[in-house]
Amino acid sequence: AYTVRESTVFYVRVPAPHARFATDLLCEVVGQPRLDPADVEIERGVILGELDGALDTPDDVVFMNLVEALFPGHPIGRETLGDPQSLVAMAAADIAGFHDRWYRPQNLVFAAAGALDHDEIAKTIDAHFDGRASGVRPERIAPGEALGSDKSAQRPIEQAYLALGWRGLTATDPDKVALAVLNHAFGDGPSSRLHEEIRERRGLAYEVSSSAASNLDAGTQTVYCATAPEHLDKVRRIIDEQIEAIVTDGIDDEELAVAQGYLTGSMLMALEDSSSRMSRLGSAVLTHGRAIPIFESLESIAKVTTDDVKRVAERIFGQQHVESIVSPDGDEFDDDDED
Repeated sequence: AYTVRESTVFYVRVPAPHARFATDLLCEVVGQPRLDPADVEIERGVILGELDGALDTPDDVVFMNLVEALFPGHPIGRETLGDPQSLVAMAAADIAGFHDRWYRPQNLVFAAAGALDHDEIAKTIDAHFDGRASGVRPERIAPGEALGSDKSAQRPIEQAYLALGWRGLTATDPDKVALAVLNHAFGDGPSSRLHEEIRERRGLAYEVSSSAASNLDAGTQTVYCATAPEHLDKVRRIIDEQIEAIVTDGIDDEELAVAQGYLTGSMLMALEDSSSRMSRLGSAVLTHGRAIPIFESLESIAKVTTDDVKRVAERIFGQQHVESIVSPDGDEFDDDDED
């Protein structure tokens, strides 16, 4: 199981002859979990340890703080692991009440892929959930327009970690595919502009990247780099220069072709794995309310033009952004406000 900002996912992967057993087991876990207080205490300790580990990891901290600054006061800006105070205060009865309210058919999507019989899987699921109240969908409140302040923290480390963030695109935005093309050319991969300029040509950082994430009500666009503290200002200037260049001039035809080839190839190769197929189906139904045929996704990549990429670059990078830094102890940044 795992949790992301807008969903919790439970899954099993078994040999095909055991599909019926696995479906029964998954339905029991999701529909009738055993929330024994003793088990809750054990899991509480596990999650608190996981949170401590994240707070000890600079590249986790820099993004925790960045998302909080992008969506101040909104649930989407919270760390999915929670915080120590809420984790300690949460009782088994609270968890049971939350489950009873929200883990209802209205809020569930089942997806399956592999050597299985659709009708048999559906029949098994129906046997577990028929007769249960369908429940209600949670009320969705989109984030406000205001951004928070820049964030900085210190840790006993050697490098400085920098993350820049802009409000991105929602999961249903028609420019989402153009943004994926933009990111591949700009900072997602060894042939990208940021990688070539900052790592390959100047040797200022081992890791530099850009990426986008989309949810139903909001999205993020980020640029990330880990570098020596004395290089931080120079790296920031180079990032600003590269952003200005891609907003002003867009990308060229070769960059477009490389990005489209990469995105197409990645999508097709993911189809070789049944878990990827399952995730793709479930995510599409959660987001769009339907399974999206692969040809439709491939066509959307092929239709992206350089003009589309330039437009989405202007749209994203033309906004105000926020900055998050995690630097070594004793560095000039001393506003450790994520604790």
